[in-house]
Amino acid sequence: MSKEKTLELLRNTEEYLSGQKLADELRVSRNTIWKYIKALQTEGYEIKSQTNRGYRLDKTTGRLSLTE
Repeated sequence: MSKEKTLELLRNTEEYLSGQKLADELRVSRNTIWKYIKALQTEGYEIKSQTNRGYRLDKTTGRLSLTE
């Protein structure tokens, strides 16, 4: 599922990832990325967002995905 792929991409970088870069990587719209981010946040993942930079997973999040 692409929500899990979004989480994987965020986990594999220390930098912010733009919504456009995530959308291009997953071949979905930026709106879909926003929905994935909101769903992950609802599940307890601390994902920071910053205008003109993108999204970044807070590494202090102790949450594990189902595959972990």
